Amino acid sequence: MPTEISGSTGVNKIQDNTIVNADINSSAAIVGSKLVMPSGSILQIVQNVVRNKVTVSTTTTQIIDKSITLKGTNSSLFIMVQIPVGGHNDGDKDVDVALAVGWKTGAASATSTDYTTISGSSFGREAVSGLNSWFACDTLMHNQNYDEYWMHDKSWNYKYDLSLAAGTAINVAQFVSAGNGTITFGAAENTAYSDSGQELTLTIMEMAG
Repeated sequence: MPTEISGSTGVNKIQDNTIVNADINSSAAIVGSKLVMPSGSILQIVQNVVRNKVTVSTTTTQIIDKSITLKGTNSSLFIMVQIPVGGHNDGDKDVDVALAVGWKTGAASATSTDYTTISGSSFGREAVSGLNSWFACDTLMHNQNYDEYWMHDKSWNYKYDLSLAAGTAINVAQFVSAGNGTITFGAAENTAYSDSGQELTLTIMEMAG
C-alpha cells in the first residue's frame, strides 16, 4: 500500500501512483528524454542564411545546406527554402534551371547523388542528378533595362517523414542545375550583393513523430 511521506518542506509523495504538475518542483532538472511530446510537436528549429551572390554556370552544385541532429526517434522534418533568382540584362536567355532538395546522414557533400530526394517531380526539361526537383524551367525570364536588377523569389516547403533514431546527424541541402549558361542567386547578374540582393534561406523544423 502506498505510504505518505511528509518532509520538513511539507511536500507529500502522492499515493495514487500518478505524478501531476504540482508535484514537480519548478527547479527540477528533468531531462528531455523523460518527456514524451505529442506527435507534430516542434522539437527544434535550425536555419542557414547565405548572404552573398552565388553564380552557377552549366553545372550542378549545392547552393545552401544545413545539418541537424535529431532529438526524437522517427521524427518528421518540415523544410522551407527561399531561393532568389537574379535578373539579367541579356534579353532572351536560354538557360534551363532545376532546383532540388535532398538529405543524407552524416556530413554534407557537394555531390547531389550522395543525397536522397525529398519529394519533388520528375521534370524532363532540366534535372538535378539523383534528385527530383521542386522547380524546373526552360529559359530565364526576359529581363532588360531596370528589370535586370530584380530578384525572382522561388520558395518551397515540404513535410518529410524519417525512420531514424534520436541522435542521428543528417544534412539537408539545396542543389541547382543550370544548363546552357549562367544563372545567379542572391543578386542580379550585373550587381554585387553588397549593392542589392536577397538572402537565401534554408529552415528545418524537427517535429515529433
